[in-house]
Amino acid sequence: LSSRSLYLVALNYFFPIAIGVSVLVVIFAAKCLPRLLKFSDNTPVRAICLLLLFSFTAIAETSFEIINPVRFSNHKESFVASDPKLEYLKKEHIWLWIIAMLFMIVFILPFTFLLTFSPLLMRCCNLTKIK
Repeated sequence: LSSRSLYLVALNYFFPIAIGVSVLVVIFAAKCLPRLLKFSDNTPVRAICLLLLFSFTAIAETSFEIINPVRFSNHKESFVASDPKLEYLKKEHIWLWIIAMLFMIVFILPFTFLLTFSPLLMRCCNLTKIK
């Protein structure tokens, strides 16, 4: 395959998704078996938040790496930055580009806006008194 390195970059999506699925399994197990998974302090919650933040970072980095084109001075065409033998938005790259854009739209942009505007939302919507 000429796009082997591009598929290795796309494989970076697997690990954050596996972490997210394992976090969801722990959350559902905690709801179904509360005595088995009783959290006495906030340490597991902080660990889950850190895992989700690392997953977000890995998904964002992988998406930007797939979406990023590179141009050479003697060519009119753009090429994929992670595999310069492939033309940008041609053949195998178009499918990975669509997946990367979906990850950007569904996960990265909403999470970024939520983190950016959360102090404003808490002040405007009075979310500090939720119990």
